[in-house]
Amino acid sequence: MKLRRFFLQASLLLFIGIIGCKSSQPTYEFVEPTERVGWQQKIQNGDVGFYDVRQEKTANIDSLPKVKEAPSFHAVVDVPNSCIKHARQSRQKMVGKVEFLINKKGQADNFFMLKDVGECNGALAKSFKEVDYKPAISDGEPVATVVHFTMIFRFVNQGLMQKSVN
Repeated sequence: MKLRRFFLQASLLLFIGIIGCKSSQPTYEFVEPTERVGWQQKIQNGDVGFYDVRQEKTANIDSLPKVKEAPSFHAVVDVPNSCIKHARQSRQKMVGKVEFLINKKGQADNFFMLKDVGECNGALAKSFKEVDYKPAISDGEPVATVVHFTMIFRFVNQGLMQKSVN
């Protein structure tokens, strides 16, 4: 009887802990690799546009998607202290690359990490999820566009971290 009561209490505490963690910090769902393959086929078919911010490569679009209230994609990246701490602990250059879709209405979703940066994945997704975009244009019409964005964290000046967004 005592053992059963112990397991019930432990289960309840675990359940409360999980709910507390999920409600205290928003999470951003990342798509599965199989969904990403579907995007590649849509790009090849011309149904979806493509834009790599760093390499300035495009496909199937006449004009680039743009951030509505910022001068560039780089300007919207917010690096929280937890991400800075994680980068400092790694003691090496960290490169994160996120892929996401900007739909025809100018909203970002369907995030996929091409290069994982651990605890910073959610920060990158959050940066792009919380802003509005002008969608890319193809033949005078808005078109959903897959965007690749690369962020580089590196150390300079004896351990101070500088974020460099490319």
